[in-house]
Amino acid sequence: PIGNLPGTNATFTDISWSSFPNAEYVVDVNWGLSCTATRAVSTTRSNIRRGGIIPPLGINEEELNRNIKVYPNPTRETIYIYTPETVKVLRLQLFNTLGELIMQAQKTNTLSVEHVATGFYTLAIETTAGKMMKKVVVE
Repeated sequence: PIGNLPGTNATFTDISWSSFPNAEYVVDVNWGLSCTATRAVSTTRSNIRRGGIIPPLGINEEELNRNIKVYPNPTRETIYIYTPETVKVLRLQLFNTLGELIMQAQKTNTLSVEHVATGFYTLAIETTAGKMMKKVVVE
């Protein structure tokens, strides 16, 4: 993390931005408040806090895909995998378009692809919340 903000702030200025002109930012919101509905609501659409972004077990595939980010994409050197705090990466596997395993890594959120040929790949991500596949482009 490069910074934290109190809930009353709506902006953040990265004072070291000039050192990383091509940086991409990921914002993780840890909401510490909850609310109580004043009328009947559908709990699937309510803003009632459920204890985190992703529960560690019983997560559906759509929610897993929505909350785990692979960046930058396209990439030249390293692939980074963002997961919420409750989810840990167990294994990463990179496959070419023929389905051949190119490389893999255990218990890390990064994968170096600087020696991988330019092209399209599939990244298999196995986490404590489930498995998913993401398309990756190596430039």
